[in-house]
Amino acid sequence: MTPMACNDAALTLEPGNWEILREAHHTLLQAYAPTLDGAFAQAAAGVGSLLGDGVGLRALQPLHLQFDAAGPEQLLLEWLERLAREATVRGMGFARFAVAVDTCRLRATAWGEALDAHSAPRRRDLPDGARQARVRRLDDGRWMAQCRFGE
Repeated sequence: MTPMACNDAALTLEPGNWEILREAHHTLLQAYAPTLDGAFAQAAAGVGSLLGDGVGLRALQPLHLQFDAAGPEQLLLEWLERLAREATVRGMGFARFAVAVDTCRLRATAWGEALDAHSAPRRRDLPDGARQARVRRLDDGRWMAQCRFGE
């Protein structure tokens, strides 16, 4: 896999392009961007906020991921699951993302840093339960990547 460069095309966490809606039995993450790639990057930013507060994280260490799935919804689920798993296993928080989605293939780089003992209490797990995804283009031309965590 060719690593993606940390440049202006990479997306930094920007609240406002994603939202988290908490209901009694599930949590809904909705991410928006002008491109499909951007919507996937914004969804990653939203997952980052579910895992921890993300304040002050630096884009120091790259994590490169590439995989195939049956379609965009499965790609989104796999992308968010792998990102959350890597964050937990590596003890990292991510601050910047570059994502390229091509029909049934995702290639991405997430940049972040290891969380130290001082920041470790900020770390949270994703809500439990099955995940459902929806990826679509909205009437205004933006892309929406949506994932439901929980029942």
